[in-house]
Amino acid sequence: MRQMFDDSHSLKTEMAFFDRMCYKCKTVFVDKQGCALRKVRNCLRRFYGINFSSYCIQLRKEMKKFKVNRKSKDSCVFLPSRQMFRYLLIRLQGLAQLMMKTVNSIEEAYYYSLQKLYLQHFLNTNLLLAANLSRLWFV
Repeated sequence: MRQMFDDSHSLKTEMAFFDRMCYKCKTVFVDKQGCALRKVRNCLRRFYGINFSSYCIQLRKEMKKFKVNRKSKDSCVFLPSRQMFRYLLIRLQGLAQLMMKTVNSIEEAYYYSLQKLYLQHFLNTNLLLAANLSRLWFV
């Protein structure tokens, strides 16, 4: 489980490449494509800043502390508090909403990038952006 959440090297590298491309294209794209690229960058920064993996790992450690008492006739299970679960579920819900907004923003930016490719404007830059946006969508 730890590897599933902590192994985000591919996401980090794609974010770094995308951030660098946005920085280079800041003055080139001042239209709707530039606005969409900024939306994607902001969503990715928020997603990376949430650090949801630490909460899941903390909950897993808490769950290991609580064991079933099988020696007695009344087998009791002690779980973490309701507040801890509620906090984790609220964070999970916020993460899901942010993921939906990120995917929608990536699709919008990809659409604008494809439009510029069909018009043959800034071919190299838009080709790199389209490739990076498709990799981000996949990750």
